[in-house]
Amino acid sequence: MIDAGPRRAGRRAAAPLLALAILGFAATARAHDATLFVSRDTTARARLEVDGPGDILSGATPIALQPGDAGFSGYWIADAPGIATLSEDGLIPGRRRLRAGHRVALELVRADSGFAMADPVTFHVALARAGERYEFFRDARGDFTTLMISRMGRPGACSATFRFIDRSGLHAPSQPFTLRFTTGVAADAPVATPAATLTDAVRDLRLRIVDAESAIADRRMSRVGGQASAIGTLAGALPNLAHAPGAGLDPRAITIVSAEAATIGTAARPLHQAADFGDSSGASAALVAMSVAVDSLMARAPRRFACPMGCEAAKTYARPGRCPVCGARLMDAFAHLDHRPRHGGELIMSPDFEHHVECVAAAGELRVYFYDALTRPIAADAIRARVELPPTGGTPGEAIALAAAGEPGCMIATLPPSARTVREATLVVRFAGDAREQSYAVRLAPPRR
Repeated sequence: MIDAGPRRAGRRAAAPLLALAILGFAATARAHDATLFVSRDTTARARLEVDGPGDILSGATPIALQPGDAGFSGYWIADAPGIATLSEDGLIPGRRRLRAGHRVALELVRADSGFAMADPVTFHVALARAGERYEFFRDARGDFTTLMISRMGRPGACSATFRFIDRSGLHAPSQPFTLRFTTGVAADAPVATPAATLTDAVRDLRLRIVDAESAIADRRMSRVGGQASAIGTLAGALPNLAHAPGAGLDPRAITIVSAEAATIGTAARPLHQAADFGDSSGASAALVAMSVAVDSLMARAPRRFACPMGCEAAKTYARPGRCPVCGARLMDAFAHLDHRPRHGGELIMSPDFEHHVECVAAAGELRVYFYDALTRPIAADAIRARVELPPTGGTPGEAIALAAAGEPGCMIATLPPSARTVREATLVVRFAGDAREQSYAVRLAPPRR
């Protein structure tokens, strides 16, 4: 029986991922359509309770699964359901926060053939057989907010029954509940939807550029052509959005936005032509020019923050803070839009949603690159990190500290000869200004086929 604990708390990001952007390459289900809140009742038994959209919990509305790509190629997936603890007593009538010290986990009671649920931070299958449990990573308050990854290996409909349990024994198990899932056919013709604000438009541009780059890698040039048309339409709307009363841009910033919009619009034409001709090199060159312009736009567009669980649908805030519904830290609208590795390794998202690490294992060493939520390199001077090797063949486990490398934002560990047979280890990181240690499952060798 798999009994996944909370330790593996780094999210392996193979493509654009998180909140409504995470898994945007593969799933259209939105977390705010299927977010479940975990709390306890008011009795002495403190039974775990599950609240959420009634049509989801009753099975009247299934969670839509869409064809995946990258690491999920051949499956239908959704970045759902969202699962969060109640942040305050009484936010839901008759419900209270979980007791301190809990170890709440999701247990699979039964599931139709072909269904599985993946760990949202490592992408490993966590729940596939009856009795398997997934324990949630908790913050200092004992809260968690996450998006599980539901996966099905065949088209059609299926259902799965779950319950929440507490491995600490502080709460009685919840009543079982059944979720329904159904696959759909994703149209391979991206369409630009009107953006309400400059921030929305810039965010959409970044996601579409990343999606087009993924499509080039997957040789889906028809999708690249569709994105070229959508990107050109969005670029044409930027000047008007920059002049809008609520944009808050000064005349110089408006001029720069208009110039960058022209650059993107100009590059959209050769991008479409390259897609029509199957010219991946030409398409990539056009996307590079667009990406530079979007970087400039992101530096000037007003910053907005929203709940990563989508608790308040499209509501955003002008300053960072916490969601008044689930208590999650509000996330920058530009965060987690691009999870492409920069050095050929594996890009992993941290459980606090504020950092990324990229791990490159080769030639007896592990190099780790550190980034912020916007995937910008950050200094590694004040970061403390170690890699923990598991015991193998009579050799005891070993912890190896990472040291600063010659590259900015990079740390390195020299691996012992015994690590040659180790396929996976644990990276433990403490970021500057944070007393908590965060753990990531990292691969030291390619997965077995």
